[in-house]
Amino acid sequence: MDHAGLITDFIDNGIECYIFDNQVNAIEDMEKTIKKNDTAYEAIKKDKLKIIKIEDSRKTLKSLGIDGEAIITGSHSTDSVTFILDTHEAIIGDLAPREQIMEDDEETQNSWKRIIDKGVKHIYPSHAGVFEI
Repeated sequence: MDHAGLITDFIDNGIECYIFDNQVNAIEDMEKTIKKNDTAYEAIKKDKLKIIKIEDSRKTLKSLGIDGEAIITGSHSTDSVTFILDTHEAIIGDLAPREQIMEDDEETQNSWKRIIDKGVKHIYPSHAGVFEI
């Protein structure tokens, strides 16, 4: 909700907006939750979103002048992704910090492993300060 709530404003201002195929089905649930507390919320214009496959992220980002890719890091929710730039930086969204992961949380452990295996050094979380790994 806090990552996608302004999409309609972007679309209304002529900004092209993309969504990954693993995120499309999450819109409806997100909007139901938002509408409970915000009756003025405007629904996302799904027909205006450009849907791309996660495995095509590098090609799509390259066409936008961005050297990097997105990977699914679904431990927070199945629609979560991490953006990884070739400059060894990553935007991780709501992925739990490594020091807070329970030993039996294999999904989160695996998400971090995939990020580290890509050579990422600088992490940009959605709700915390930048840190290095």
